[in-house]
Amino acid sequence: MPSGRPKAKRLTAAAVAAAPAPAPAPALPPSKTVLMVDDDARLTMIVRDFLQLHGFTVVAAGTGEAGLEQLAVLTVDAVVLDVKMPGMGGLAALKQIRASYPDLPVVVLTQVDEEQVRDEALQLGASTYLTKPFHFEQLKAALQRF
Repeated sequence: MPSGRPKAKRLTAAAVAAAPAPAPAPALPPSKTVLMVDDDARLTMIVRDFLQLHGFTVVAAGTGEAGLEQLAVLTVDAVVLDVKMPGMGGLAALKQIRASYPDLPVVVLTQVDEEQVRDEALQLGASTYLTKPFHFEQLKAALQRF
């Protein structure tokens, strides 16, 4: 009994070889690597997860000193830097980052919402100053500019 479906054609090796190659998949933009320097491990994990969902690679450091050590051995596209941390604070770390990496974008992300601290961070070379609590989209947009 006929099934009503057309008979499938058999492809020969010659027909397969003569078929045009499929178009290559579009290249993904290269991932930006971000160094996040913050002593709040929970916040770092949340920010890392968010940024990774948006194509960033995130490396974390819990202190200013550890952040500078990471910068000495890694190539990063931007730094997200807290101001208040044990040991070397963010502004001291920012001074050293600027001395060694003058063109590296630095986003200061901190609870310190004082005009004097913001002005000092920007004067020291911070690219952007965001205060906690912040909107994740603000941080993503700041990092995408670089």
